[in-house]
Amino acid sequence: MENLNGSMIKPGLKKRLIWAFMIVTFVITVLFSVFLPYRFYKRDVEAARVKSMELSEIIREGLLSTMIATGKPETIRKLIKKYQTKTQFKFRLIRSPVVEKQHGTKEDDQETDGVIRQVLETGKRKEDWISNTRFRYVSPYLADERCQQCHEKTDQSKIEPGTVLGASEIIFDLKEQRYRSIRFILEITVMIIVCMIILGAYLFLIVKWNVLDPLLLE
Repeated sequence: MENLNGSMIKPGLKKRLIWAFMIVTFVITVLFSVFLPYRFYKRDVEAARVKSMELSEIIREGLLSTMIATGKPETIRKLIKKYQTKTQFKFRLIRSPVVEKQHGTKEDDQETDGVIRQVLETGKRKEDWISNTRFRYVSPYLADERCQQCHEKTDQSKIEPGTVLGASEIIFDLKEQRYRSIRFILEITVMIIVCMIILGAYLFLIVKWNVLDPLLLE
């Protein structure tokens, strides 16, 4: 009778251990599948945001130095085109109504949307996604004392510091980063599953040798 009870205990306990291992493996895999993509998304966006802020300031200083040094619109437009064509991101400089009234738009692309108009109106930076992988950062170009040398109001008086002269639009394509993140997540997930299987098999053998087999022999 005791041997019969032991033989009945073993299959039932074995089945419960297998189910417990499967549930734990499933829960851990789901958690990593949700947590890792979110963390990589936050990392990529923050990296793009920081890089956009740095580039926006570098471009602003470069344009401002060129404006003060030469004051020639042709030279400034050449510098803008250089940033547009020789970089790994898309860049565009949009003039504010104040500058448009003074200098016009010339041949530059000045198409705007709601985000750009908000930046021009409020003087505060904005960011958004224009596709699943394309991150856009729009920052205002605010006038300081140096800008008063060239820019003026419609009544020919000097502009005030803090006046929005334009906005820079920087677009990063994060497709490659997204692919690398997905590949890394898949590799980590497979590694976790394999490790869980090995660990589960090892723990099951320990339980079998130290708990189930002694019960069967009683």
